[in-house]
Amino acid sequence: AAAQEGATKGWANITFGMRATSESDAYTWRKFRATSATLEVVYNRPPSDPTKVTSSPGGACVPGPGKGVTVGKTNIVLSATGKDPDGNLSKLRFRFWKTGGTVPSGTLVTPNSSGTATLTIPATFPLEDKTTYSWDVRSEDSGDLHSDTFPPGPEPCRITIDASAPPQPTIESDDFPQATSDGRTWAKVKFGG
Repeated sequence: AAAQEGATKGWANITFGMRATSESDAYTWRKFRATSATLEVVYNRPPSDPTKVTSSPGGACVPGPGKGVTVGKTNIVLSATGKDPDGNLSKLRFRFWKTGGTVPSGTLVTPNSSGTATLTIPATFPLEDKTTYSWDVRSEDSGDLHSDTFPPGPEPCRITIDASAPPQPTIESDDFPQATSDGRTWAKVKFGG
């Protein structure tokens, strides 16, 4: 317990003492051999906060409030890189939910050798048009410790779905006016010009 408290509080050193069952009784038997005392500690530090947190499409995480980045209705690939100072990074936990809805426990993804993990959110999730979704990620190690959630602060990353294609553009040109059915109005520039 003392070693754990020292690790939790970042102590530079820790001192232990030994005592007899009764320090006031001169006849209590006691024998100390200081050279045989050892302290073995199995330690585990939490993983670092995730970095390189992106979505494709969308790019870098855009925390709320607001609608974040707008993407079409397509598969969305969430990506993040985790690291652990003890080398026991186990998973990255991605959470993805409709903004204002229930936050799920998340999906655990095993990272590759460089610590990067990806999670694909299918367009059939279902992703709803004109709807904003939230997401975040954290690193977890094999010792049941985890990093803080990325992004830091109260607002998660945000993505808004826009499944409607824009209308056709209107094209106007002084050199290429709208052709008429009789063929009299046409380009004012010679062919190849």
